[in-house]
Amino acid sequence: MKIRYLLSFPFAMGVGGGGQITTDILSNLSKNNECKPLDFEAREIDFDTLFVFGFTFINIHLLKFYKDNGVKVILYPIYDRMKSRLSMKFFNFLIKFPIMNIYSLRNNILNSVDIIMVANESERKDLVEIYRCKSERIFTARYCLSDQVFEKKDTVPDSLFFNKYKIKNFVFCSAVVISKRKNQISLIKALKGTGIKLVLNNTHNIIDGLNEEFRTLTENNNDVICLASLDSDMLFSCYKNAKVNISVSNAETAGLVNLEAGLMGCNLAASALESHLEYIKDHAVFFDQNNIPEIRKSVLEALNKPKSIETIKYIEDNYRWENYINQLESIILNFQKTIV
Repeated sequence: MKIRYLLSFPFAMGVGGGGQITTDILSNLSKNNECKPLDFEAREIDFDTLFVFGFTFINIHLLKFYKDNGVKVILYPIYDRMKSRLSMKFFNFLIKFPIMNIYSLRNNILNSVDIIMVANESERKDLVEIYRCKSERIFTARYCLSDQVFEKKDTVPDSLFFNKYKIKNFVFCSAVVISKRKNQISLIKALKGTGIKLVLNNTHNIIDGLNEEFRTLTENNNDVICLASLDSDMLFSCYKNAKVNISVSNAETAGLVNLEAGLMGCNLAASALESHLEYIKDHAVFFDQNNIPEIRKSVLEALNKPKSIETIKYIEDNYRWENYINQLESIILNFQKTIV
């Protein structure tokens, strides 16, 4: 394939897991295909496939132009929601509203492409029920871990983290930001007074007006270890020293942190999001992220479980990009056959 790609965000923004997913998909596609950013100054169409990442503020006329000129347009919405599906569906009447809004904009984008790739069945259901997307154009393929992560499993020593921080068998909650979405505040409250050591990273990056509450909960609390950004080696060494990795998120597309941590040998505890349930199945203790006592109980259960070799094997067998790209290329090839 001769591929061009279009982003709804610059890579400089990072944008957490979405940015990493985009990078991994493009780098793996590049192994066997010509893969370049879309050239807005090009006068001729010299490619056959356009990948679009994100579905907010994308030029609809651009998508339709390339599609009408024979280019296969493949969209990655990378969509997850903070509100309930029912509440979001309540407002989908805005799709037909005469004034432009986020619902109508996204509906138009979804209907201007050939193939829509989603990361889980919950995302598929959201696009159909909230944005009235046609389900036959939606294909599900679960995101994976980069080759680098599998290499770190065998090359990064646990001593790297331990020699610096002198702690082991703690609970780790990894996220790029302290926020309402990542929900670390509930976790801190749940473990208060238990004596359980909790390690948080990126604690220099606090949003959603949580600075004061976070400071109040962590100041003079010796059981909460607040770390700044960890480089990749230190992060994976941290996983190897933790007993439990926990995700208390209110929304996730895939929850790749769970896969990273599980691969490194952590026991897993995770909010019972549809995406978490789909990705890690029965390899975690699940809980209601809005229920403080339930979070505490789940952490204790995960701490008392033995290390799971089955979890490591499950992740190794199911979350490599090579398998994903083969599945993706098969979807595109089958699409080609249907339009010939």
